[in-house]
Amino acid sequence: MKECFPCEVEIRDDTFVISYKALKQMKVWIDGKKLCVDTESNTDVDVGEVSNTNRRFRKFLDAATGYTAKERVKKMKKSVN
Repeated sequence: MKECFPCEVEIRDDTFVISYKALKQMKVWIDGKKLCVDTESNTDVDVGEVSNTNRRFRKFLDAATGYTAKERVKKMKKSVN
């Protein structure tokens, strides 16, 4: 998380929590073999910060899961069916 988001990471129980620009709060935890991510948006930021935060978020998910966005969508659809 620190590689993608240059901010302090707080650890609450087994959950990692950050606040960064367009992310009012992001919580990350592991449930079995699944990476769980819960986000809350900060709507009081400009478009450039939203774009920067989204780019960092996608980079984080790629690094944390080892899958591209396309591969993650495929896996998610498979788990729903």
